[in-house]
Amino acid sequence: MREEDNRSLPFDLTGPLIQLGSLLRRWVLLKICGLSDALGESSKHQSTAEVFPLPALPWGMPPGERDWMEAAVRALNWLSVGTLALSEGPATTVQLSLLRELCESFRSLSKLGSAVFADVPIESYWRSKGVNAYGEEIHCALSFKWANIEHSLPRRELAGALDGAGVSTGGIKDFLSNPRQYLKPAAVRTWMKPPRVMVSAEDWPQVVAGLLDRRICDIIPLSQVIHVGGKPVLGGLFGVPKNEVVEGVPVLRLIMDLRPINQLFESITGDLQTLPMLSQLFPLEIHPHEDILVSSEDIKAMFYIVGLGECWRPLLAFGREIPEHLRPAGISEPCVLTSRVLPMGFVNSVSVAQALHRNIVNHAVGALGISREAEVRRDQPLPVCSSIYRVYLDNFDLLERKNREAAALLSGELSAPAVQLRSVYQDLDVPVNEKKSVKAQLVGEMQGGLVDGHEGTVSPKPDKVARYLRGAWCLLQSGRSDLKRIQMVAGGLVYLFSYKRCLMSCLNEVWQFIASFGGQLGVWKPIPEAVHEELFCCLALSPLACMDLRAPYDATVTASDASETGGGLSFSAGLTQFGVDAESKSVRGLGDAGDDDRQVLVISLYDNIAACRVALDVLGAKVSGYIAVEPDVSARRVVESSFASTLFVQSVEEVSDSTVRGWACQFSRAECIIVSSSLPLSGTSMFNDCHVQSEVSRIRGLSEKYFPWADIFVLVGSLSSLSEHVRASISRGVGILPYELDAVGITPCRRCRLFWFNWKISTEEQVEIEKPLTARAEDYGRINFLLDCPPDPYLTPGWSLAGGAEQKLPTFTAPQPKAQPGFLPTGIEGCTDRDISYWRDDRYKFAPYHYRYQHGLIHPRLGWRMASINEREAMLGFPLDYTLQAWSKSDRKKNHTGWFQKHHPELALALIVGFHGLLRTGEMLQELCLAEFLHRVAEFRTAEEVDQLVDPFHTLFFLQARGHLHADYLRALTQWCLRGVHRPNVRSERRPTTAQLVTLYDYCREHGLEDEPALNDAIAYFVESGGGKWHELYARPLSYQKKRRYWRTEDPLEGVALPQLPGSRASAKPKMLEEGLPGLPALPSLPSVEEVGENEEADELDAEHKKPSESSPLLKKGESIVRVRKSSRRKVARPRISWDPLRPRFRDKELPQPLWYYGGWGMRPKYQPGRSLGRRYPYAGVPIGPRGGAWHKRR
Repeated sequence: MREEDNRSLPFDLTGPLIQLGSLLRRWVLLKICGLSDALGESSKHQSTAEVFPLPALPWGMPPGERDWMEAAVRALNWLSVGTLALSEGPATTVQLSLLRELCESFRSLSKLGSAVFADVPIESYWRSKGVNAYGEEIHCALSFKWANIEHSLPRRELAGALDGAGVSTGGIKDFLSNPRQYLKPAAVRTWMKPPRVMVSAEDWPQVVAGLLDRRICDIIPLSQVIHVGGKPVLGGLFGVPKNEVVEGVPVLRLIMDLRPINQLFESITGDLQTLPMLSQLFPLEIHPHEDILVSSEDIKAMFYIVGLGECWRPLLAFGREIPEHLRPAGISEPCVLTSRVLPMGFVNSVSVAQALHRNIVNHAVGALGISREAEVRRDQPLPVCSSIYRVYLDNFDLLERKNREAAALLSGELSAPAVQLRSVYQDLDVPVNEKKSVKAQLVGEMQGGLVDGHEGTVSPKPDKVARYLRGAWCLLQSGRSDLKRIQMVAGGLVYLFSYKRCLMSCLNEVWQFIASFGGQLGVWKPIPEAVHEELFCCLALSPLACMDLRAPYDATVTASDASETGGGLSFSAGLTQFGVDAESKSVRGLGDAGDDDRQVLVISLYDNIAACRVALDVLGAKVSGYIAVEPDVSARRVVESSFASTLFVQSVEEVSDSTVRGWACQFSRAECIIVSSSLPLSGTSMFNDCHVQSEVSRIRGLSEKYFPWADIFVLVGSLSSLSEHVRASISRGVGILPYELDAVGITPCRRCRLFWFNWKISTEEQVEIEKPLTARAEDYGRINFLLDCPPDPYLTPGWSLAGGAEQKLPTFTAPQPKAQPGFLPTGIEGCTDRDISYWRDDRYKFAPYHYRYQHGLIHPRLGWRMASINEREAMLGFPLDYTLQAWSKSDRKKNHTGWFQKHHPELALALIVGFHGLLRTGEMLQELCLAEFLHRVAEFRTAEEVDQLVDPFHTLFFLQARGHLHADYLRALTQWCLRGVHRPNVRSERRPTTAQLVTLYDYCREHGLEDEPALNDAIAYFVESGGGKWHELYARPLSYQKKRRYWRTEDPLEGVALPQLPGSRASAKPKMLEEGLPGLPALPSLPSVEEVGENEEADELDAEHKKPSESSPLLKKGESIVRVRKSSRRKVARPRISWDPLRPRFRDKELPQPLWYYGGWGMRPKYQPGRSLGRRYPYAGVPIGPRGGAWHKRR
């Protein structure tokens, strides 16, 4: 349907993209201003901030760019104050600054100048499916012949060459080995009509023969195919364009349409959460002296090289019979094709492919000692190291920050990770697409975008920009639209704005217009004026859709909030002491960085407030998921506020087979399952009926059934006051004897509990273990903590235990306020009148013995009180204010009435006493983590394996203190030190220090390893290289002053043959360079430098010890070439020092820097205060001083 065109503006666009700027300006003048001669129209509306509306540009630009800039200014005015007109009058200082910044951001428009609009009619664009409303590119299904797909399929020897089950691990391995275990229950399966096999009848025999010859498909009798309701479940086949042409034939990618099979399978999460997004590169910062080298590797036909076992054949069949002459011998019944490779079109193919490729890449980067924290993944923040890599299905991308000299030298060469990865590819017979391979280039394509490492930008490709802007312009010129057209335009704009997410604010009315169609296709509606204006703003601001990686970080942190009635804005002035302390700490609940091996999944029954999750967090365990079975709303609110990714289940009865099967599909990386249970908040009646232990046993059995690849552990906690009958019943149900633990040895309070767990624990210093004497179900063991636990760190400053430091507080219980005391209250016989009075005033919340004087806290001025909620949280191992979120936000706002202060402690106390003891849970889990850690460390042999540790020497001290240090770890550590001493002595590299090498030698001597070659070579190289601080080979350049004139003069010593001075480059060369560098582990030694004979005069000069401040030996005594000398008032003789009278004196000193500039090996390199870096960098480092960053920005 064609709209009636506006006679002044073209409906469709052809030619260069830059013409769109002038068209947008004309559209504003004709459609909005309403006057063809309204070139000078302006707006008298002025915002209170004196920023918007902006005026016209006060300086000149090329015509096309100026028109587009004016359209962008009008778009900003419309977004801010609702007018497309320009402001009248001269620009203010703030407006000029904003306009300059806008012009600087429009520099990407020059890259779009070479782009042109396609010559094909616009109607063909509407018929295609380019991008959906989420910005995802889609294609139309096409019919195909064998000639269309033969060039996109792998060769016969490569199809299915990669054993998927052999390369994968964990849940993905189990899925590929036992696919029928992941089918939905038979009762919920439904049959679906088979999709089309989009091949003509005359071409079908050739397609079948080709797929069989390439080993993409096999033949299976139709009776062996999986059936639902007596009908076979079959798929279809079609092709999608690859934008390639071979011998005049368009190349298509073969897609297996398996929708009928997909609805029968459970969805496997696998590594889908690691799929990176291009927008994650926003925080990446490139310094002015750096460039980025882009390296990429692409696996050819990734899906079709992954082979599947015979168990998959009945599940992946296609809905067209093969010709009779192609049937196997001896089979007369109808036969169909079935896939023997990972199908492109299967519901779980993406998760399987991502997991397989990540396993391959992890093997390659592990061999090079590269930390897996350098991986860019969706579920983790951007790494801060200089080299980062990303895995996106069949693509591997590497981004390396190098200084510009190194980038120029390394450009075009395969990087070390790429070489190692190709070696792994070759070992596994994985084909590489050489056409898409990028070898350390400054410009490369990544996930559909262009990464310019020299300019420091990430932007969409110009042809995509032209295609999507063309569709938006046509809708801007149209009066009506259908659902498909507006969705295609909105999807294209969303894709462009993903490179600058703040531009998404331009799209508001568009979504309401799309929703008004109600999903009906073929319906045409008038386009509202507000949608037209939004499309204009999107077109005008589209050149800003670009990531600027060279934009400097602003040291001022801002926080803003707004509502319909007001708003607020704040900015940072510095770090508080809490911020300084938090700078070196990990954020609770977000410290899950690292590799994916040995992840922990916790299924916590009667979870209460996630004590087990907090304990694992303190231990630093890799928690892949936490499932909390808890009906209490307040407890769930506390857990969700600290661990937002927690999955909640309302009751234990809801945990069924299908539920645990879904968890197995979601947490396929988990290799350690902990089924924990504690006291339910509702009381102990369930425990008395042994209902809890039966539920634990049931869920444990389900976990063993659906997590066959994982280790299953059990942790059950209960009251130590259980009767012998109930305790024995729980022991029989769980199959484990319990241990009794009391917190009295590790906290200032008592809390005695029984724990059933099924992993090994060992005796440690100040920890005693009393094992059960018999194997009877009534017996139990005991674990005693003998640590010295002073109470002061747990108490508010100024307060102390009323009964003395040795007196422990009683076990905390839940408050139960009453109007009258209960019958025979516990401990009332030992209470005084003073205790009874406190008990009565507190509405009988706790048992009377809690109010005894020795069970409280005392202050010299404030008197006696019971422990507060924060003190109880600290004693039980929780963070302060952990239970503050127990109340909803509306309840917490009742502070003005005192309601919250009155009721919060009661609910918080009820929550913190309803769990089985965080500190003792931590002790139990620590044993489990320690056993796994020691098992891994015992297998360390190479430097790459040791490099996985955060601090290898801290691990050394830890093993020594625990008595687990062995010779194998020392040998591996010497290999790590040998490699470390060859690394540059910079903060971004890890290398041993002098004290660490001395300590390592002492430990090696104790174990008889003092003659270890790697140890001796590391120490020798460290000493001869001066700890990695090599002598400077070149003199430092002169420092010139800005805005001063200098005259170049001839060098008076030019042409004079000077003898070699002591301390020069030749004589400063360490002895090690003359003898040859020692080789790294498994690498040959470097050849030694040939000795060059020197004349006698040079030997004689080298033998002299000459002071650097003396004159040249070619000058006679008293002769000098220095024209300016420093005058001296001293009478003693000393060497004269030449200096530049125009050089500022402060440049000769090394000024001290703030403490946060000095960090460990893992800190991110920062700018240091120094010389300004140009107009775009108003300051050289972090703005410090009384005026702060705001003053620098005004400059």
